[in-house]
Amino acid sequence: MPVLATVQVIGGVPRAPRSTRARRVLFVALGAAAFAGIVFFQIPICPTATFLGIPCPGCGLTRATLELAHGHLGAALALHPLSPLISPLFAWLTTKAAVDYVRGPTTDRGDDAERARWSTRLGATLFVALMAVWLLRFAGLFGGPVPVQSPGRDLAERALEQLRR
Repeated sequence: MPVLATVQVIGGVPRAPRSTRARRVLFVALGAAAFAGIVFFQIPICPTATFLGIPCPGCGLTRATLELAHGHLGAALALHPLSPLISPLFAWLTTKAAVDYVRGPTTDRGDDAERARWSTRLGATLFVALMAVWLLRFAGLFGGPVPVQSPGRDLAERALEQLRR
């Protein structure tokens, strides 16, 4: 007997079946919980800061987002000047991606080509802005580079100190 497709049609739009959606919801919830744990325990997740001891273009954005969530605009701007723009955009895009993932594949493509062009332009503009702010911070503007935690750098410094003894 042939296997039937596991996609349901809901309101004329194909969607994943309930069991697949439940697994997808669980997967999204686990990812959100892992991220919340990283933020709560303040675990440094930036490889540039961890291994090189210098901030990356996005360093400070998580802390700035938390400051924005508490209504501290000045503190958020000190951590990253682009946080009032990037944080809500990131939250919206992440939420949209999670909802689309849980819903499953669709055949409703609409204006995908036009959306892709605008997304590319927006992404390129934000990338240029992030790089410009990053370089300007190293030049001393916007309060200079944001302080970073660097377990890798700390370990290397301790190892060098032991070798010097």
